[in-house]
Amino acid sequence: MTVYADGWSRLDSEVGYIAGYWLDGFPVAATPEEQLHSARGPENRVSPIYDYNDGGVGAIQWLNVTHNVAATLVSDGGWKTGGIFHLWVSTGVGTIPYEVPLLYPIKIDAGDHSGWIKRQEDAILAAEAVLGLSRLSE
Repeated sequence: MTVYADGWSRLDSEVGYIAGYWLDGFPVAATPEEQLHSARGPENRVSPIYDYNDGGVGAIQWLNVTHNVAATLVSDGGWKTGGIFHLWVSTGVGTIPYEVPLLYPIKIDAGDHSGWIKRQEDAILAAEAVLGLSRLSE
């Protein structure tokens, strides 16, 4: 876990999505097709964050326990198909998250079975810059 100033901590990809931030604020599935294909959780909510197929790359989450805010960085594809990283911010449990653009797009090239790791590291640094995070320890 990486710790930052002002109450922020980074949870790496082995930690699953925290539904209160990334699911609970989104609307309930409105159609039977949405319920079948996109709905998640006990209330059948539809979150675009959960719909990304990151090909095993795994999401990175930042939590600020003193301010009840969070951010997540997730790719919409893995090394087999290629993808681009997306940064989402939640202003609190149960609120609708919003996507924040990185300063420049960071992509995973299709077929690059080892280069995605460096691209994820680049995306983490870019997300930290956008979020204004300052590392204290790793």
